[in-house]
Amino acid sequence: MSALLAAPNSFQSTIGPACNNAYTQAVQNGDAGTSAIDFRNWALTNGACSPVAVSGASALAAAMLDPVFAAQMNVTAYKPVGKKPVDFSQDYSKLKQLLKNAPNRSFSVAESSWNTDVSQSWTKSANSGFFGLWGGSSSTSEVSEKFASSGVNLDATFEHVLSFAPTPGDWYTSSALGLAFHNQSGAPWDQSKPINWTNTFGPQGNMQRFMSSLVVVSGMSIVVTSSAVYTSDEQNQITSNSQNGLWPFYTSGGSGGSSSNVSFDNSGHMVVKTTSKPGVPVVIGAKVLSASQYLGAEAQAAKTLTKLFFAA
Repeated sequence: MSALLAAPNSFQSTIGPACNNAYTQAVQNGDAGTSAIDFRNWALTNGACSPVAVSGASALAAAMLDPVFAAQMNVTAYKPVGKKPVDFSQDYSKLKQLLKNAPNRSFSVAESSWNTDVSQSWTKSANSGFFGLWGGSSSTSEVSEKFASSGVNLDATFEHVLSFAPTPGDWYTSSALGLAFHNQSGAPWDQSKPINWTNTFGPQGNMQRFMSSLVVVSGMSIVVTSSAVYTSDEQNQITSNSQNGLWPFYTSGGSGGSSSNVSFDNSGHMVVKTTSKPGVPVVIGAKVLSASQYLGAEAQAAKTLTKLFFAA
């Protein structure tokens, strides 16, 4: 939000510098809210602001119609500027409650049924930053490549599966972010700041994608059987590194109640079993959307808001 410039408004000039500083400090400390009613109620009991409680509330109500100003006001209460931690409509306790009542799921994938075409995935088959067979290993190591190139059977069961998508608190203002995304140059971007559309939403930007929901499970049991034949040395290498977690979720003994166990049959085929405790949430995936998908619904609103607040 610091890279965006709010439209001109009369709030600060209406309440004056002393009152504005006091009000900003009160919001940061959690002693006042950011709505017009919040300001009026707070100002009535504060000497520097009581004379402008009503006029200031009216000016704030008008200023808050600008999504950029509203967003910048709302984040003031949150860390690191304010004292309030980032919050969501549903916390961890709510997640556990929802997960407890979520349905079960199970599926199997035979080694001949895998879809190896990943060209349509958002990673476009890139594997940079991903582990190999065990956590911390290279995906190009000899053992990892043997595993990846061999047939794999997978059987998975979950006692409970939940798609968890909590709503962000007041620190997130979708209309302000949508306004910024749909205007690549000019307002509301502050031209004096180094942060711009390109290094935010562009191909090398830091907000190209958004996580819209988590896939959370409990009571997990996943059995992976590799058709590759592993030598004694390779078996020892895999076993000694299994404490770092094994594909696909790389869970280790201390990873929140989940663990992986590896064994080999007489022919040298590997079996990896990953389990988690009942009732203990385990995040196994997430739904990732591009910025255009996540903020696409704001397109028409952005056009209207741009004309309303930033038209020359």
